[in-house]
Amino acid sequence: MAAHRKPYVEAREQVSKSDSVHFWFSRFASRTAQVVGQPYMFLLAVIVLIVWAFSGPFFHYSDTWQLIINTVLPS
Repeated sequence: MAAHRKPYVEAREQVSKSDSVHFWFSRFASRTAQVVGQPYMFLLAVIVLIVWAFSGPFFHYSDTWQLIINTVLPS
């Protein structure tokens, strides 16, 4: 399995050594994917969804209430 991951490790090292703006975005996108791909981020999204759902009656299921979930948790 280590041989399967080796190209990815090499590519990541190459991107991290570069200083250009083009590769800055690649580093940023890679790090963002690593962070949001964690299980705790999924749990956070579920918690936000539950809180939003239970807040519906308080906000009378308004358009703004619906807009919040469409903005925070895009599909």
